[in-house]
Amino acid sequence: MKKFTLLTSVALIAMLTGCVSYHTERDTQSVINPSAEEGPKYNTEWKIDQTRTTAKGSAKVWFGLFVSGESKYANVPGWNLGFFPTDRAVNKAKAAATYNACEQTKADALLGVAYKYKVTDYFIFSTIDCEVVGYPASITGLTLQEHQSIL
Repeated sequence: MKKFTLLTSVALIAMLTGCVSYHTERDTQSVINPSAEEGPKYNTEWKIDQTRTTAKGSAKVWFGLFVSGESKYANVPGWNLGFFPTDRAVNKAKAAATYNACEQTKADALLGVAYKYKVTDYFIFSTIDCEVVGYPASITGLTLQEHQSIL
């Protein structure tokens, strides 16, 4: 009985204890002018706010397999990539944080983005808390490029 109690206590302590890791990433994305391949070329005009904004997002991984998190995300490149569920959850938390930053500043994009995220591992689940910092940018207009002849 003593061995069973000791084994149960050790198992309970292992389940309730967690492991935490911290990460910082800087995104080097550039602003690309959208254009159709065969359509007219145009330049995007931006208004960039000089005040940095911060927002948070989160996600969870259950049993090392299932990813859950917030319900609204920004379109962050590669956010749904990753073989392991924790990689997908980190990208999901980044996309949620970026969405929250754009919503609170009414911006179309974030420039000079830096992500900080914390992964806390428990026996049954992991939590990912992400913070994004960047400069909000809004599209103010489009300018059609003049057609230049090659000849």
